[in-house]
Amino acid sequence: FSKEGKPGKVQVVLGLLIDCHGRPIGYELFAGNTFDGKTLEAALDSMEDRFGIRKVILVADKGINSKLNLKSISDRGYSYIFASRIKSASRKIKDLIFTQD
Repeated sequence: FSKEGKPGKVQVVLGLLIDCHGRPIGYELFAGNTFDGKTLEAALDSMEDRFGIRKVILVADKGINSKLNLKSISDRGYSYIFASRIKSASRKIKDLIFTQD
């Protein structure tokens, strides 16, 4: 399977852990055919076990943005910044995005 239309190439999903200065300190690799939304729980468990990190701000693309993942993040007390489609945002959010001042 190739999202980019390049069959025969090895693909992986990479979850990268960085510190507050943007320096890489760990990563998780998943099979390339793994749905992004299914990688978060395992990556968070591993990060907590390996590094003992408890204060987290997750930054991710919209592939991670699901109700189940948001619940898991909230249950752990983490903060997050996720990409989202403006088209599906509420009127209040759209107004905030498009307000110039």
